[in-house]
Amino acid sequence: MIDVSNLHAGDSLSRLKGAVRHWGIYLGFGRVLEIVPQSAPRVVPLEVFAGGQIIKVHRSPASERAAILKRAAEVQVNNEPYHWWSNNCQHLKNYVLSGKRFSEGILALTAIGAISAFFALTRRA
Repeated sequence: MIDVSNLHAGDSLSRLKGAVRHWGIYLGFGRVLEIVPQSAPRVVPLEVFAGGQIIKVHRSPASERAAILKRAAEVQVNNEPYHWWSNNCQHLKNYVLSGKRFSEGILALTAIGAISAFFALTRRA
């Protein structure tokens, strides 16, 4: 059993999933909003989200929780399916927290690709 007494609706949660972090949004009452491959955003019990791993809590400011929960509800209604490039758990977390849809992992991959292409092109010259 996971202690939910220190969690607040609107906090973001993360846990290890292989070599990467899996993200979700705590909705309260032991429920977490997440997205995984072959699924649309879904609400799961905290224990399912944890998957037997240690959960890190990333506290959201109390003044932003209402907006965060409103965006969390919007994501559930829109029901956009998972896509590793455009709608993964980082996209979901960042959109719900800030209203901006982005993935740190995809941004890093894009930057690495651009730098690699630059060096490949300059070596030819």
